[in-house]
Amino acid sequence: VERYYNKGRFIKTLLYITSGFFSSAFEFYRSFAQYNIKNGYLERPLAARELYNVLTDYIEENFSTRNSYIRDLMKLDFLSSDSSGNLPVCLARNYEPGFKDKCLNFLKNSEYIEKYLPEYKGLPPVQIYKQVHFELFRHDITSVNEIYEKDSCILLFDYSRRDRVTGLYTYFQVNF
Repeated sequence: VERYYNKGRFIKTLLYITSGFFSSAFEFYRSFAQYNIKNGYLERPLAARELYNVLTDYIEENFSTRNSYIRDLMKLDFLSSDSSGNLPVCLARNYEPGFKDKCLNFLKNSEYIEKYLPEYKGLPPVQIYKQVHFELFRHDITSVNEIYEKDSCILLFDYSRRDRVTGLYTYFQVNF
């Protein structure tokens, strides 16, 4: 619980798993603890990035459906808590050809800057691009109902704005 829930790094992923596949959060943590014991993960310290690999392996071993949706949730959790933009190996990127150019074109639009990133107003798009991160997700993970969605989405992470309580970075769903 301390490594995964209390640190706030896996909020959306754990909510989805505990509410969708287990009768209670306790049942999930009991199952996950047994998995960690079996694999020796509780006998040594794990780096924060390694926690994503452990959870991914657990998911693959225990769930046959919706793995790509859960990975998208894990990617959201990672990118909203870590500003490096360097994803753990288990979380794949889904870039389309020309994606960076589309991102830079988005940042050239003054209306978008005013709406999503007003503190960057007047800065060149290349400079803004160094402070934010765009990520393409296979599924619409912003659904209010936490329902499995097939439509893809693009999120813009603003690494200059962090929630003082949760420590998570601000993100917006954008289209281009």
